[in-house]
Amino acid sequence: MNGNVFLFCIIMLLDLGFGVLCFSTIIKLFIINDYKQTKKKESDKND
Repeated sequence: MNGNVFLFCIIMLLDLGFGVLCFSTIIKLFIINDYKQTKKKESDKND
């Protein structure tokens, strides 16, 4: 029983870790996209 609970906790922690990783990656992609778009707008204004 204790072994199963321990395993379950590890799986939950791994799941959380992967979730955070995916979430941060998505946020980074959004920020990079946004940054590129604002950069493009600025260069358009300069021309």
